[in-house]
Amino acid sequence: MKVNITINGQKISVEKNSLILNAASLLKIEIPTLCNMDDTEPFTSCMVCMVKENSSDRLIPACSTRVEEGMDISTDSAEVCEIRKAALALILSEHLGDCEAQCRMICPAFLDIPKMIREIQNNQIDSALQTVMEAIPIPKTISLICPAPCEKGCRRKQHDAPLAIRYLEKYAAFNAKRNTFAKLADSGRKIAIIGSGPTGLSTAWFLLKNGHNCIVFEQEEGIGGGLRKIPEQILPSDILDEEIALIKDAGCEFRTNSKIEKLSLSDLKKLKTNFDAIVLATGSENGTIPDNFEVPKWLFIGGAILIPIKQAVRSVADGKSIAEDIELLFQSNIQSKESSKLCGKSNKTKQTEIALKNPIDSRFGPLKEGDIEEFLKSASPYQRFDTKNNHEISEKSQAKKEAARCLHCDCTKSSTCKLRDLATEYDAHQKQYSRNIKRTRKFTRNIDKHIIYESGKCIKCGICVRICANFAEKQGMIFTGRSYNTEVALPFDIPITKGMGKAKEECIKQCPTGALSHC
Repeated sequence: MKVNITINGQKISVEKNSLILNAASLLKIEIPTLCNMDDTEPFTSCMVCMVKENSSDRLIPACSTRVEEGMDISTDSAEVCEIRKAALALILSEHLGDCEAQCRMICPAFLDIPKMIREIQNNQIDSALQTVMEAIPIPKTISLICPAPCEKGCRRKQHDAPLAIRYLEKYAAFNAKRNTFAKLADSGRKIAIIGSGPTGLSTAWFLLKNGHNCIVFEQEEGIGGGLRKIPEQILPSDILDEEIALIKDAGCEFRTNSKIEKLSLSDLKKLKTNFDAIVLATGSENGTIPDNFEVPKWLFIGGAILIPIKQAVRSVADGKSIAEDIELLFQSNIQSKESSKLCGKSNKTKQTEIALKNPIDSRFGPLKEGDIEEFLKSASPYQRFDTKNNHEISEKSQAKKEAARCLHCDCTKSSTCKLRDLATEYDAHQKQYSRNIKRTRKFTRNIDKHIIYESGKCIKCGICVRICANFAEKQGMIFTGRSYNTEVALPFDIPITKGMGKAKEECIKQCPTGALSHC
């Protein structure tokens, strides 16, 4: 028997007793959920799937409510979006975990430091360099001159001393084999970059990777801008020459002794006739841009000419950001980073916009008694590499020993976490409720054979409990405690691999957060 209902103005006939969630999917309407799992009974714990039944003016969970004749459902109204936002904020309020490690958050280039460290620790040095170059295209240069602001955020310093992150980056830069430069097919686009300092070099590199053609104008005879003024004993010129040569080999054209006398808008417009975009990265010696300067959409300004920058790594990061903005200009079918609320858009558009936005970041907050001991479960007790009396980490054993000190306080599922994606989509924030809620959850880590379970990241969705039951595991994940003290855990603190048995990989795959993951 079928019943007739309406969802977002679309009429549909569905089998009686169908769930609203499943009925919506027949119309290709996506209703978000964190606790739903196909082929199992509804659990209804996250309340993120709330919808509005307009006839009765009720807010109901789509994952557990059966359809009834004449229902008129709204899944994307402003009221529904606000309810989902509140549900996500409540989940985040007791979420114990950093989406991104503090070292990465502090790094001006947003280098994936935890990934680089894991790769060094696992003897994957070529991959470690590739990771570095996803953020820093001149790794040897930056590893020699960077003041390592990232080390100030390392949680390990609360125990003994931070990791020697810059030295590990330098080890990868000088010892790994650089992969062949891979870029997309020629786009036919041409960009003029005025200035060959770190901002200009970085902009060119990332634009070249996307298949665009770059011409860099430099008023001096040598390429490198302010990098050429760094003393030889700190940054040898042959190192800088080597990295510039690699950018040339990637297809960049450099025109030295090409001083553009005036950088007025009218002169830039004349230059624009031969280019699809222009980048101003001439450094602070050429002054700064006035606050009321009207920038046309084809002109991009970065580096020290815009804001005084004292760290080359910040200039490199600025160059990557400019390249990303130029890519957005060229991809006119993709909406701006400043897009408003995403609720109700198609899945494809929604995922594209989430990828372009700055994602929501959960923060662990100040460590409490016992927290550092839990972090240390995955780290070695070694003392920090002696950076005062040693010029560099030169041996594999030294690098692995230092990398093994990492607490791995990042989330290995930061790019696939459903909670983070939905919090970003609905603009839900961790502090909306947590400022009024005293932390009661205890941070614990259960690590066994490269699998980690962090109770603080668990949202009690029950998915792993149901999967273990489906696999008929004798122990498996279970709910412990009652009411607000309910937690998901393995009985009697048995090891993960033993307790979860054959279900462990499916549990890791289906976990909507980083509570269960490979470490």
